[in-house]
Amino acid sequence: MKKICLLLFVLMICSTAWGQVEQITVDLIVKKFKAFEYKQVIALSEPLLNNSEALPHSQLLELYRMKAVAHYSLDQENPAKETFIEILKIEPNFNLDPVINPPKIIVFFNEVKKNYINKQPIIPIEKPDYILPDSIIQDSERKIFRAALLRSALLPGWGHLHLEQPLKGSILGSAALITLPPAIYFIFDSFAKEKDYLNETDKSKIETKYDSYNKSYKLRNIFIASYTLIWLYAQYDLFTGNSIKYQKQSAASLYPVYSPDNTISLNMTITF
Repeated sequence: MKKICLLLFVLMICSTAWGQVEQITVDLIVKKFKAFEYKQVIALSEPLLNNSEALPHSQLLELYRMKAVAHYSLDQENPAKETFIEILKIEPNFNLDPVINPPKIIVFFNEVKKNYINKQPIIPIEKPDYILPDSIIQDSERKIFRAALLRSALLPGWGHLHLEQPLKGSILGSAALITLPPAIYFIFDSFAKEKDYLNETDKSKIETKYDSYNKSYKLRNIFIASYTLIWLYAQYDLFTGNSIKYQKQSAASLYPVYSPDNTISLNMTITF
């Protein structure tokens, strides 16, 4: 029993001593590095790096860094390059701190890092093994076309822009913005001038106010008709230009309707 206790005591002392020697050895390397004793840095660091599994990550990188700098300072560029590569194998995004590393060392390391990264094999991105069902694709296209129809109904050209047709969308949108605001303005202007004309009792002013009302009335009709034609053309072009792609998802028709009172109206039917 006494022999067993003695043996355990000896092992405990040995393990403690080994830990102290290891710590002292690392500290010694740091001291040698700071004292520019680079040959000693290389000689002392190699045994520890050969048993790198027992070293913490940060300490391992620091030992490699000091060894690489020592090699480079002794004009041993190949061993310095190989040591820096060992760092990059552990941490590919590693960068040298410019505060504690000379600029020429940083330039050398960056060149090594660049060459190392360029030599790494490119891993191709695997394409998914599945293909989206046609129903999902058609549903997505149907939603895009619906959104384009709504935009085109609100403002000619907007739907074309939504379907990535910038030339048509820009032309139709510009034409709509040129005609719509004046049409709205002359609607209210002609209404106000008509009211003034009808309420005028001075015969000398009646003709003048009528001419003013008549001019505003004609301009109103011109701008309304222009905007209506632009709007109708935008809807027609949107349907005919995209009917092949979306004909399975939607259908539309635009046709005149004749009323008994000899008036004509346009009827539009959209089916999704």
